[in-house]
Amino acid sequence: MLILIKEVPSDKIVLTDKFIVNDNFEDKNYKLRIPHQQKKEIQARQKSRIKDRAMFERKYIIESKIMQILKTEKTMQYNELLF
Repeated sequence: MLILIKEVPSDKIVLTDKFIVNDNFEDKNYKLRIPHQQKKEIQARQKSRIKDRAMFERKYIIESKIMQILKTEKTMQYNELLF
């Protein structure tokens, strides 16, 4: 069984040939290997997305904690806290 099936069966491959993914392909021993460089790039993108998301969520947590501290200390009026 093949993973890719050529639309027009022939021995030679030309730039205009089209391939279709074989949905019926099954093989327990088949392993898809991702080159090491691509793996690093994917991990770096995921880490940067996680870091951006964490910083976004921390912003609101920090602001709420500052509000709580200022309200308990009552060093500023409520209207001043809004600006």
